[in-house]
Amino acid sequence: ANLKEFLLPALLSNGLVFKDQDSDVWKNFLVKKKESFGKLDPEDERARLSVTFTEFLKHVANTFEEGRIDRHWKTYGLLCSPCFFDYEYIVKTETQDEDLEFVFGRFGFPSDPHRAKKLRGDLATKMARDFRYYETVPLEVKQEIYNIYKADMEMFGYDLPDDFWETP
Repeated sequence: ANLKEFLLPALLSNGLVFKDQDSDVWKNFLVKKKESFGKLDPEDERARLSVTFTEFLKHVANTFEEGRIDRHWKTYGLLCSPCFFDYEYIVKTETQDEDLEFVFGRFGFPSDPHRAKKLRGDLATKMARDFRYYETVPLEVKQEIYNIYKADMEMFGYDLPDDFWETP
């Protein structure tokens, strides 16, 4: 499913093609998409088995432009309609242990405060590690992705690192 759901659409979004042109998965995918490619030289740079992080981000932006957004990268505004429901609690993945401890406390459920303390220490390290992927992403792609997720970032209080907008 990952090949048809993620890799093949991302390759096509970037003008690339699947390296194994004789695979049934590729042929069936092209038939469903009503696209065809002639045989490529295996050395052609468009024949690939993977995409870079930048190519993946371009694909994500492309799905928003074309209105065919994959459920895996929909914005929270599209997923849970925060403007239409009066949520009493919002739990963030990054601080879920602390958040759930608070919610559990409100309802009298036991929680584990030791896990919450460890999470606080690990969060800064994890975020720095995750943002390193953006170091080689061109500024215009960063801007496109930021524009897509800007409302989510503002809703949930996320800030970008100071060096995020630096160009590679």
